[in-house]
Amino acid sequence: MPFLDHRVVEFAIGLGSEHKIVAGESKRVLRRGLGDMLPAMVADRQDKLGFATPEKAWMQGPLREPLTEGVAHTIERFPGLFDKARLTARIEGILDGAKPFDSLPWRIVSFGVWADIFNVSA
Repeated sequence: MPFLDHRVVEFAIGLGSEHKIVAGESKRVLRRGLGDMLPAMVADRQDKLGFATPEKAWMQGPLREPLTEGVAHTIERFPGLFDKARLTARIEGILDGAKPFDSLPWRIVSFGVWADIFNVSA
């Protein structure tokens, strides 16, 4: 993973946003800077994806309890915003595998954490 070298990451973070995506071309500086070292089929690929993470396995495994607690905390913080029974049932269905997996549990927990950090209330 050459692009994970800390020097490359630090350099890329320091670039202004005008250098990161130019006319729809992402990673422009890296593509041009390494163009002579990479085959064109690699350097010019547009279908690159980030690292896949096992969110489903994490959420249905070791992160299940913290997610469930985080969702409950968010619902408590915003009692008029969420239908507690319906949301809890949907989250449980996702975590049990009875419903299609999506990132709803993570989004609800993230919303609650954001509200805690910035002292937001309904």
